[in-house]
Amino acid sequence: MKFQTKRQQQLLAEMVASVTARGKLSDVADTSVTKHILAAAARQDEEQYFQMNNLKDLFNLDTATGDDLDERAKEVQPSLLVRIQAEKSYGTLIFSRAGTTGTVNIPIGTKVKTADDVGFTTTTAGTITPTSPEQISGHGVGRDSGAVSAVADEPGAAGNVAANTIIKFSTKPTGVDEVTNPSVFSGGYDKETDDAFRTRIRDYINSLPRSTVIALEFGVLGKSAPGVAGMIRYSKAFEDIVNHGIVTLYIDDGTGAAETTEAVTGENVTEGLAGPPPGTAVGGETTLWLNYGAVKDSIAPVVTSSTRGVLVRDTTYFLNPATGQVDFDPALSAGEGITANYTRYTGLIAEAQKIVDGDENDPENYPGLRAAGVLVQVKSPQVLIQTVAVSVTIKEGYDQDTVRDDVTQVILDYINSLTISGDVIRSELIRRMQGVAGVYDVELTAPASNVVLLDDQLARTTNANITVI
Repeated sequence: MKFQTKRQQQLLAEMVASVTARGKLSDVADTSVTKHILAAAARQDEEQYFQMNNLKDLFNLDTATGDDLDERAKEVQPSLLVRIQAEKSYGTLIFSRAGTTGTVNIPIGTKVKTADDVGFTTTTAGTITPTSPEQISGHGVGRDSGAVSAVADEPGAAGNVAANTIIKFSTKPTGVDEVTNPSVFSGGYDKETDDAFRTRIRDYINSLPRSTVIALEFGVLGKSAPGVAGMIRYSKAFEDIVNHGIVTLYIDDGTGAAETTEAVTGENVTEGLAGPPPGTAVGGETTLWLNYGAVKDSIAPVVTSSTRGVLVRDTTYFLNPATGQVDFDPALSAGEGITANYTRYTGLIAEAQKIVDGDENDPENYPGLRAAGVLVQVKSPQVLIQTVAVSVTIKEGYDQDTVRDDVTQVILDYINSLTISGDVIRSELIRRMQGVAGVYDVELTAPASNVVLLDDQLARTTNANITVI
């Protein structure tokens, strides 16, 4: 039966009706003692209904928020469903001085900030010497430090600031006069919102029948690779509509630069076979494995036989680029050695491929997502750098450079937060720019129309590709 709350007046009316129907009391006027006693009881009952309704909401995935939503996630899957925390933005700074004499040291922990007091702290030391190369145009030799790494003091997207906006000191090193960031600070992300976390919890539940599209996409989200900065923030799976059972899973870390690779040369694929001689085929082998999966097959691998020369892919050998499995037709002959040169994905793509295929040596952490007979290849999307040109009319009383910087930042925030295959919509760009304080009107000349992306494409942009006049 559906739980229904009751208000005080409803409760009081029911109490009065019950008392008068079952007893001899007839004085239930507003001034009567009986009415006052019943009203007090009704107020208490109403409070209990209110608290029970709150309790119901706390245990409802659709209405729970904050810590209560985190607790509901633990009930679904305590080790996997954890809210993604905020991350700090990072970048590099250039410190400058007026003179060129002597050596100036910029210690680790130097505090700087923007005009809006968004704070940053250096994570590496810097120096300025009489022979330091010019970094800021017009300064000449001996005035600028090299690039000094820094991170935002507080995690979140607020630390993603435009170039040349970090200009103030919280703690000014001796001998230093100026500071700036020649390029943007990026990589800052806000803590996952309740709505986004709630959606991810639902996606997980929907993904439990593994190898569905949503299972593949969800299974890699939020994952990171050992020794690699960042995590998988976007994923999109597409099944080949002609060749069923072949799926491409595109991933990105939010920057458009998730792909890293390594060249493998001269790998002895028959290593460990008895031959003779050792390290060659016994004879009759039809299946071997490369040392690595996650092969980037858009760079053609070269598989060579010691007796037959270079083998022809899809004719004399067949490669599963996801697992590194190599099938031979015809079978290998006794004493035949096989070597391979290929390019493999590393970092996040290799980790995602491992999550999808599973690891028989670590089934607890990598049980696998794909079904038998399904080929899932993890790749990075094609990054399309967007050019944006806009003319801004600025209201009186506002600093024009500040407004233009803010417009540039909202363009960066919009395009660089689009998901894989997310279209660039002109009306949304205009809406966001119009929302900047000080903007009276905007005339967007590029893009001239909506930019419609394909399934394997990702829109991104940089300061250099944005013109705001």
